[in-house]
Amino acid sequence: MAPANLHLQRVFSEAFRQFDRERRSRIRPDLRDIEVKFYPYAGLHHTIRVRAGRVYVRLSDLFQAAPPEVMRALAFLLVARLLSRKAPTAQERIYRSYAFSPNVLRASELARRQRGRKVISSAQGKVYDLEQIFGRVNQLYFNGQVPTPALTWSKRRARSILGHHDAAHETITISKTLERSFPTYRKAQQWLDRVVRKRHELRARAA
Repeated sequence: MAPANLHLQRVFSEAFRQFDRERRSRIRPDLRDIEVKFYPYAGLHHTIRVRAGRVYVRLSDLFQAAPPEVMRALAFLLVARLLSRKAPTAQERIYRSYAFSPNVLRASELARRQRGRKVISSAQGKVYDLEQIFGRVNQLYFNGQVPTPALTWSKRRARSILGHHDAAHETITISKTLERSFPTYRKAQQWLDRVVRKRHELRARAA
């Protein structure tokens, strides 16, 4: 067994022991029952699962050069998720500091662009054509100088996320919920407020 993998097994084994000091958990794997591998995910993605008493961990290969303290923090976060426990705040801070560093974010975006697949339906909706809307806004506010990204309506009628921009694939996705006409900000805000009240969520903003 490669020394690197053996080290990672020990790191995850330590995380299990720390979360189960009273040995009450049903998941208490031995060192040989933990398999840790790096995988070429499309971005920062890590998984952990149990099958037949064996723990399988798949880590983004973007973390192969991560410092030992970051790998330890990641192990604690994944084991906490598996055991439905609260992750230590200090470990979460260590992980996020590394994962959201400029170099790692750039590598993640490049991996998403090269390995990922963006599902795009159509810019033409039942009421609106997103390409026409983008063209009008681009001309009105930016003199038509903003490059047109891939524009698409969402596949589902999402209400919590009404739209998002995917920088890795240069795509703007708009929720199908917004197929109706909203001529003014005030009317749009009133409509959003009604949707939010029905879902008992926090107040949403139209812009």
